[in-house]
Amino acid sequence: AVADAIMPLLAAEQPYLIKERGLRLAAIAVPAGYNISQISALMNDKELTIKTRDALETIGSPEAREALHRYLGRFGYEVAVAIIDALDTIGDSESVPVLRTRLEH
Repeated sequence: AVADAIMPLLAAEQPYLIKERGLRLAAIAVPAGYNISQISALMNDKELTIKTRDALETIGSPEAREALHRYLGRFGYEVAVAIIDALDTIGDSESVPVLRTRLEH
């Protein structure tokens, strides 16, 4: 599958530009039900956090939503707001009010 061919581009040892391009490709090629752990792990890369959030938003699968939820509390306010925005864009409207309330405290 195309998604399988993209995953090596996201490997930790790849340079930034390769991982960035891999994220753009993954955003359009990864189907629902696909294991996105390699993609979501890039949320821990400070240079790629927002680009990874963008890819997860575009993927929009239940797995992408779950990954965004998992990373919500791990970053400062700006990234948290960006993650909430991504969840809203995906249409995960049920979680958005709860997440906003959680961030206000």
